[in-house]
Amino acid sequence: MIKLGLYRLSVETISGLISWAMVAGSSLYFMQQRLGWLHWRVGLLAGLYLGFVVFFALATREQCYSRDRQVRFALLFILFLLVVGIYFTSPYFYNAILMVMWSALLPYFMSFRLALLLSPLWSAVPYFVGEFYWQDDMSALSAMLFWTFNVFALVMVNVSLKEKSAKEAANQLNRELMAAQALLSEANKQAERTRIARNIHDLLGHHLTALSINLQVASRKAD
Repeated sequence: MIKLGLYRLSVETISGLISWAMVAGSSLYFMQQRLGWLHWRVGLLAGLYLGFVVFFALATREQCYSRDRQVRFALLFILFLLVVGIYFTSPYFYNAILMVMWSALLPYFMSFRLALLLSPLWSAVPYFVGEFYWQDDMSALSAMLFWTFNVFALVMVNVSLKEKSAKEAANQLNRELMAAQALLSEANKQAERTRIARNIHDLLGHHLTALSINLQVASRKAD
């Protein structure tokens, strides 16, 4: 975990930002080589990439929002629209890497099975854009490949979440065990105190009774 100001970035988030930087940087470079920096498409593409990284950081931040689940769902939807916008603005199919990053967020908000069943839907978007908008003959094969990447991202994140959940459960059991041990130790101490107090009470009682009898005998002898 790395802290930057008020934000703490996980290793996963940092790797996602590096992937975004490579995709955005290379795509903008190739676009300006074809069209020039002043072309409207290059400016729009830069805005879409910038919007993606901003909303990605907001969607993955550690601090909770008020109505956190609804806000994060809205951020996910905006991220999806930004990626679709990038598909229509840039002809390079590797922009689908951003959709892989988006897929990796889904297990945090829905069941793994549902995300896996729905993965062909958003994985097919670059195919339709590439096939019918950019006239790319390799769109079907590329879409299939990136669908496998989306599935891989879902599987890996789901495994990571399960391991984290199991670790938290083990830690909780360990805390409960330690608390039970502390209570048992305290109960043993209290039982020992009670036993010692009872022994002292019985011993003193016997001595006091004997002393009382001896004093009575001594008193009678004195009389």
